[in-house]
Amino acid sequence: MATSERILTTISSTTDLQRFSPHTSYGPSPRPIWRRFLADFITVSLILTVTPAAFGLNLPLLSAQYPSLSPLVIALMITTLFAFVGTYPRHGTPLGIGDTEGLARGVTCAALLVVMFHLGRRTIPEPRVVLTGCVVTLLLVVQREIVHIFGTRDIPRLSNEPTEIFAGLSPEDESARPRFESHHEQIFPGDLLKRAIDLIAAAILLAFATPLFLCVAALIKLDSRGPIFIRQRRIGRDGVPFLMWKFRSMYSSAARYERSPVSDTDPRLTNIGRALRRLSIDELPQLLNVIQGNMSLVGPRPEMPFIVAKYGPQERMRLSATPGITGLWQISPARAMPIHKNLQFDLFYIESRNIFLDIAILLRTITAVVRGIGAT
Repeated sequence: MATSERILTTISSTTDLQRFSPHTSYGPSPRPIWRRFLADFITVSLILTVTPAAFGLNLPLLSAQYPSLSPLVIALMITTLFAFVGTYPRHGTPLGIGDTEGLARGVTCAALLVVMFHLGRRTIPEPRVVLTGCVVTLLLVVQREIVHIFGTRDIPRLSNEPTEIFAGLSPEDESARPRFESHHEQIFPGDLLKRAIDLIAAAILLAFATPLFLCVAALIKLDSRGPIFIRQRRIGRDGVPFLMWKFRSMYSSAARYERSPVSDTDPRLTNIGRALRRLSIDELPQLLNVIQGNMSLVGPRPEMPFIVAKYGPQERMRLSATPGITGLWQISPARAMPIHKNLQFDLFYIESRNIFLDIAILLRTITAVVRGIGAT
């Protein structure tokens, strides 16, 4: 992309990021570490004890591979490992995502230890061991989701209110752009790993989603006249413009560059479009953007040029990360409000981003879609 097509941003250093980030404003974790440790110990112990009966087995699932270890000992080993690798954060996080991120960290470390153990003995884990690990992980995720649902608090706010960037804005056509100037790209640790995971995951998801794509395309054509896909110019990392793919969910006569619908009653939405947006299926074509490198699976939501042109210093921080299909703001109840009203989600992600946080957000995305959070 030519340097003349980059948005001028005034924030480009870690110091600036810390200055605007609300990372320390969430306070201590609402649940003590010992309580979370005990909850995980009880959950894992019950799983290792009860699951064999559910599968009609007389022995614990792990007894054949680890005969000298009882379920209680294994549960204690797992939760102790969790505690040492940072599964239980000391500080609060938006949407309680820190607990799920810590779980992803702990499960990954436990899986690596099991793999190294079997590599040292030149053996292969039995299927029942793998099954047990999957059941344990699934139920620990469910446990954290239940805690999050019943422990929901008011959405924390930034101490300094962001700029009212929507004031006085009017939609522009696709050819209209803000002024662009060169900007130094920042490379963060883990970018290469994140990119590799994005490519592999997006390719696999596209392969499995092909039948769904065909069905959705047919429904859109039958429901209303117009193209199946739309492409909108959005602003990506470091201010680089790109064309974002979506299934068309509005009538073809609707202006392409206006504020997005915030409810099912918006007259611009087609009948099938309401269902697509409610299930977030209209976002699936953005897997093509992930493969192209314009987007990631997880990251801040990309905005339209006429909105980015009015960004202030806090809002411009969003341009320091690759935009994503899903993210903290996308899976929060605050999605019904403009992004600039809830910058704390994106700023927290940008400061804290790592592969485990991405995994946690992807897991939370599944439950968010099921619960209808953020859908219109």
